[in-house]
Amino acid sequence: MLTFYHFPGACSQAVFVALEELGLAHRRVAVDLIRGEAQSAEFQAINPAGQIPALALPDGQLLSEAAAILTWLADTHPGADLLPTSPLARARAAEWMSFIGYSLHAASGPVWKPAKFLADPTREAGIKAAGSERYLAALAVAEQRLGDKPWLLGEHYSLVDAYLLPFWHWPQRWRLDLSAFPRLAAWHQRMLARPAVQRVLAAEKDELKALLAK
Repeated sequence: MLTFYHFPGACSQAVFVALEELGLAHRRVAVDLIRGEAQSAEFQAINPAGQIPALALPDGQLLSEAAAILTWLADTHPGADLLPTSPLARARAAEWMSFIGYSLHAASGPVWKPAKFLADPTREAGIKAAGSERYLAALAVAEQRLGDKPWLLGEHYSLVDAYLLPFWHWPQRWRLDLSAFPRLAAWHQRMLARPAVQRVLAAEKDELKALLAK
C-alpha cells in the first residue's frame, strides 16, 4: 500500500486529490508542520529534505515533490487520463507545474514565515507585504493564462488543476483581495464541484481539527 505523508491545507493537498481521483488505497500520515515534525529526526529518516508531500511506494522507494508525485500517479494510471501525453500538451502541463512551484510556492514563504527570511524581526511586516504583492502578481499571470478555458490545460480536467488548488486557498487564508481574478474564482467553483475535492477538503478539515486539539 502507498503511504502518503501530508499536512492539511499544504501543497500536499494536490496529491491527496490525485489519490482520491484515482481511488487508490493508501495510508495517510499527517506530518504536523505546526509543531515542526517535518524537521524531526524521525521524519527526516523518511525524507531527508524534511518536506511534504512524500509518497512511500510499496517497493520501499520514496517519491517527493508534488509535481513529481502527480506525474508518477498520472503515468502509472494512464487510463484515468489525468495528464496529457502528446509532447506539446505535456510540455504545457510541465510549464504550469513549474510556474506553480516557483512563482506561487516560492512567493508564499515570506508570507507564511517572514522571520525565516530576516535577521531583524521589526522588518517582518514589510517582507510579508512584499511576498503578498509577488503572490498576487503571479495569480494575475495565472488568470491571464487560464483565459476563458474551463481548466488550466483547456477543455479537460487534469492533475495540474489539482496542483493549483491549495495555492488558491492560501491567499484566502491571508485575507488578500482576490476580486481581480474572476476566471480563477470560477475555476475554483468547478474544482469544488468535484467529488474527490469535496472528500479531500472534508477529510483535511477533520485532520486539522484533530491536530490543533493535541
